[in-house]
Amino acid sequence: MVVKKIFGVVLLTFILMQSIVPCAAITQNKNTAISLDTAYDKAILATNQFDKIEKSLYKLTKPYGALEETHKMHKYDMKTEFNRLYDKMISGQFLQSYEQGELVMYYAVFKDSKIFENKTLKPVIYPDEFPNCDVWLQMMQLKINGETLRKGLIDGVRQLYDNLILINDSIALSEDYLKVMERELYGIEQKFKNGTASEIDFNKSRMDFQIKKLELNKQKRTKENLEFNLKKNLGLKLNTVLEIKPNEISQRELYIPSYDISLKNALLNRKEIAIPKMNKLAAQTRLPIIDKYLTYVPENEELQLTFKETVLSIDEFDNEIKVQEEFVRKDIDNIYAKISYNKKSVDIETRKYNESKKSYDKAKIQYQSGLISSTALDYSRLNCDASRLNYEKATRDLAYKISVLTAACGV
Repeated sequence: MVVKKIFGVVLLTFILMQSIVPCAAITQNKNTAISLDTAYDKAILATNQFDKIEKSLYKLTKPYGALEETHKMHKYDMKTEFNRLYDKMISGQFLQSYEQGELVMYYAVFKDSKIFENKTLKPVIYPDEFPNCDVWLQMMQLKINGETLRKGLIDGVRQLYDNLILINDSIALSEDYLKVMERELYGIEQKFKNGTASEIDFNKSRMDFQIKKLELNKQKRTKENLEFNLKKNLGLKLNTVLEIKPNEISQRELYIPSYDISLKNALLNRKEIAIPKMNKLAAQTRLPIIDKYLTYVPENEELQLTFKETVLSIDEFDNEIKVQEEFVRKDIDNIYAKISYNKKSVDIETRKYNESKKSYDKAKIQYQSGLISSTALDYSRLNCDASRLNYEKATRDLAYKISVLTAACGV
């Protein structure tokens, strides 16, 4: 009897993030249950990079009234921070110098958008004349670097976590499949000994069984590599036994945002565009100061050169903004193309899964009627399970691409 090939090996594409070396391994019990949210928190706690950014930020802003605080667990969003600081300003609360500087930087980004519509910083702040913009540029770069780091950690953990869920399910399915194949191999071996099955059928069955065992061993090695990388990212001891808690993909995670809204947000909030806008405003605030000095020393060649370079830098920042806008537009287009592909994959795997469930229901009726063997019924069940895994993988891939789109829409 020829062993039926009932499902394809679920292909996993592992994009293993270059791990950030943890500052110290976190002491854990040998058995550790990990949910996705817990994994995020541990990954953030396991790196000392946030501490370095916070210390640099505090050192930079301390002379301007900053308090030493750490918010490394929090998501940084420019629009949210702008609204918070703006509300604080219009309520009459005192703004430290660094808070005013941060508001000026947000003004540079949002001044021509609906976010800043019907708003003004005057008379509290005159952004076009605001001093120390170079300091505030450094401050904003540190804040943005922190958010970029946070996103990178979360993205890497999610990929590892999703792949571990899939490989665990694949291993369980392969082990179940091997039990059925072993039972069938024993039956064919008995028939071969009795002369009712050919040597070719027996060898074929034995070979298929060995191949499946090799596939299972390969899956287990893959799982070991994934767990190693996850433990490394979470700051866990390598002898920790991980218990991955599967997370259900909600319909909210599968909602595909509007292309127009996503592009609009990306063109406004992406750091590739926001930083040049901040630099442009900083250059514009320097010009009047340099020009004023030139009225006192008009023959000063160094000041004249600085003035010309500053004027040229404004044009360069304008060009950079245009170039980055085109880059961001292409990036969003590329992500949407991948989402469209993943959506089609989900539709295809959904149909296949529904068909396999119908086939399994039919096989159960045939088995009860004595038309097929228990082994054939098992293969039908396994085929249904394999289709389910392919469907779940396609769904996770789609949810991940949508999260990539959300991250690509800005800081």
